Amino acid sequence: MDKWKYYLLAIVMVVGVVYAIPNVYGEDPAVQITGLKGEPVNEATLQQVSTLLTNAAIKPKSIAIEHDGALLVRFADSGTQLRAKDSIRKGLNEQFSVALNLAPVTPKWLESIGAKPMKLGLDLRGGVHFLMEVDLNAVMSRRMEGYFAEMPKVMREAKLHYAHLSRVGAEKI
Repeated sequence: MDKWKYYLLAIVMVVGVVYAIPNVYGEDPAVQITGLKGEPVNEATLQQVSTLLTNAAIKPKSIAIEHDGALLVRFADSGTQLRAKDSIRKGLNEQFSVALNLAPVTPKWLESIGAKPMKLGLDLRGGVHFLMEVDLNAVMSRRMEGYFAEMPKVMREAKLHYAHLSRVGAEKI
C-alpha cells in the first residue's frame, strides 16, 4: 500500500481543520468609526470616543485602532452596541462615519498564519431588514399637484365652464 497517500490526506485534513478553527470563535458586536473627508482616526479620536462612552455609562469590551485605520469598539451584546452607536454619532462631528459591525474574535496566533473566519453572505445571516418611512406631507403635496394638473382636462370633459383654478392651502383646489 502507498502510505504517502494517507500521510498526504492527514496533512490536508490537519491544515483544513486549523484554517476552519476561526469560524468557531464567533464575532463581537462592534461599532466601527472611520474618517471622512481626509479626517484621520487617531489617538485623539480614540480618547474622545472613550470619553463619550464613559459619559453615557457604556462599558466596551475593547477600543482599538485597527491596521486599516478604523477605530473598532467591541461590546458584549448588541443592545449595548446600539446605545453606543447613538452616543458616539451624537458626540462626534460629521467628519466621521459611525457604523455597526461584527468583529471576529479570532486569536492572534491564528491571524498571524492568515486564518480568518469565513464571511457569511446575507442569505446565511438571515437577510436584510429595511425600515422605510413615508413623508406623508410630500406625498399629499405631489398628489395635489397631480390633481391640479388634471383638473382642467376633467372639467372640459365634463363640459363645466370655469374662469380660473387655483390652490387654496395645501389640500384644496
